[in-house]
Amino acid sequence: MIKLQINAPAKINLGLYVISKRDDGYHNIETIFYPIYDLCDVITFERSDRFIFISNNSEINNEDNLIVKAKNLLEERTNK
Repeated sequence: MIKLQINAPAKINLGLYVISKRDDGYHNIETIFYPIYDLCDVITFERSDRFIFISNNSEINNEDNLIVKAKNLLEERTNK
């Protein structure tokens, strides 16, 4: 079994300047991020025959989630 766990630290913006809005709905920004290593999300990856995304926050359990989008794009680009 292959299992990988990653701690994704929280961060705060020490200033934020929105440059422009992009066609994909996101914004180009200038900022300085400061990581907070004691506060983090834990992301776990395991080999599986199917994709499962589970979060304790029901607001992000949908197709708009960046993890789900990244998985879909990776599958599209690699034909896997």
